[in-house]
Amino acid sequence: MPKLLIEIGDAHHGSLRSVVTATADDSVSFRSVSVFSSPWTSQHSEKLAWLRDVLPDMLPDIQVFPGNPGPQISLKVGRQLLVAGVELFRNLFYTSPSSLAVWNEVKDELYRTEVEIVSTTRLAIPWEILRDPGTGKVLAESVRTFRITEALPMCKPAAGA
Repeated sequence: MPKLLIEIGDAHHGSLRSVVTATADDSVSFRSVSVFSSPWTSQHSEKLAWLRDVLPDMLPDIQVFPGNPGPQISLKVGRQLLVAGVELFRNLFYTSPSSLAVWNEVKDELYRTEVEIVSTTRLAIPWEILRDPGTGKVLAESVRTFRITEALPMCKPAAGA
């Protein structure tokens, strides 16, 4: 079964470093390494938290108070999440020949593919938003398994320790 491993961590000044590896059934692997500006910010995290907290309580009021700005705000936040998901996907798979080779290895076998994301970034990125701009499909909904492992980055030992 094909496997896609996405290792993501902080690079410098809001940039992310990714190592993406696709391994086919015959154990042939394709690998891509890239550094890119994160389209996900702490403001995105705040907006997502707001959406998760407020939207469930807002739904009953939408029919009663159609002029309520809450639905328009939630649609705007939803569009921002969609754009961030597409941009993250592009940065992982469409920025170089090697990243495109990784994607080409798994894209036709997504229904059988196991995806694991190992994240050491300090930003709490909801990786479930990854969306293929070519098809509009959400990666997490297109694959056999989708697993996210978040860990704190390893600290470098102090000099002389």
